[in-house]
Amino acid sequence: MNKQIFAFFFLLVSLFGFYQAAKAQVLLLDNGPFVTNVGAGFGGANISVLQNVTIPGYNAFGYGVNMNANQRLTDQFTNTIPWKIDYIDVYAYQTGSTTTSTFTSGVVKIWDANPSTGTANAEFGDFTTNRMSLTDFTNCYRVGEGDNLGSTRPVMRIRLNLGGVVIPAGTHWVEWGLAGTLGSGPWGPPVTILGTPTTGDAKQFNVTNYVSLVQGGATFTIGIPFKVFGSYFAVTSTAPNTICAGNNVTFNFHDLITRNSGNTYTLELSDASGNFPGTLLTTNSISATQLSATIPSNTAGGVNYNIRVIASNPATNSDSLSLTVNSPFFITCPSNQIVNTASGQCSALVSYTAAATGTPNPDLTYAFTGATVASGSGTGSGSAFNKGVTNVVVTATNTCGSTTCSFTVTVIDNEAPVLTAPS
Repeated sequence: MNKQIFAFFFLLVSLFGFYQAAKAQVLLLDNGPFVTNVGAGFGGANISVLQNVTIPGYNAFGYGVNMNANQRLTDQFTNTIPWKIDYIDVYAYQTGSTTTSTFTSGVVKIWDANPSTGTANAEFGDFTTNRMSLTDFTNCYRVGEGDNLGSTRPVMRIRLNLGGVVIPAGTHWVEWGLAGTLGSGPWGPPVTILGTPTTGDAKQFNVTNYVSLVQGGATFTIGIPFKVFGSYFAVTSTAPNTICAGNNVTFNFHDLITRNSGNTYTLELSDASGNFPGTLLTTNSISATQLSATIPSNTAGGVNYNIRVIASNPATNSDSLSLTVNSPFFITCPSNQIVNTASGQCSALVSYTAAATGTPNPDLTYAFTGATVASGSGTGSGSAFNKGVTNVVVTATNTCGSTTCSFTVTVIDNEAPVLTAPS
């Protein structure tokens, strides 16, 4: 019995761990290492060896990435499907620092092509917004060859937050600049692989123009280490992301998790406040990365909806994207009204508040049936209602459709009759 309980508990823990892994930010790309020797440095730390003896002319410990001096580093990456990127980790040091990071800010931009060509378009970011969300010691020192115990260049990790931006499939360049409290640098260490002098084709923006990163004069071109983190299972776009209830919408997503045989994908629409669980939609699979569904025609309008993909085997859900449903909806609909006739009259003027919203703003019309028969533009508030029961229907209409607000107005004659004697 105890073994069965333990096995069941282990299964639950495993499933929870898988669920968390599916939802957590995961490593989408590692552009190359900078650690060359594990545990061989000062205090048992790792080291990144320059190889300035083994490879003649290999003499640059790092490359300037001081955003305040208008220096930035840039390197490329390729993704074959759209990526939802949460953050990028870059690496740098300030000579003479302790293992407490001295970095205070970082900027980042993603381009759709090599920015040094002058024809690249920015896909995300700028060089003014501080996007640094974390910085710490990597447990690695940048050292010269033969100086394994050098400790003047502790390499820091700097995390730049991209907030879940979706980058389409293709080849892109990420460019970043950093600032710290010391006068040295900051310096970005290159991709470093023992015995491999050429490691990439990164560039540096240095005040006015881009230059290639090289070692050994201009013999060897260099890459710069960075890591891209995002979601394994994510909705990457909706078309359109503003929609009328009852219309069809298409969703692009990526799923890097290995699924079991028989797995299906279902779209789930949140409630009007953006919360899940919501409504599972009848979902059509267009391709391995594209789904479509119809937003139910009775969905109330709102700007706070979210939508996500549910996988069945194993059962996990993606993160979500926002969705606006533009159908008109009433924010105020009166309850049934009961009033007395006006003095000496068989009717009463009745006022009430009926209000609707939507995009575009809806037009309001009213219709009275029963004791009072009338119709027109607006809500009909302030109209004269005859004695008896009148059914009131106020209709809100925009290009997405219409919705109604219904109530009754009951006019009661509680005024005692007055007898008038003949003269």
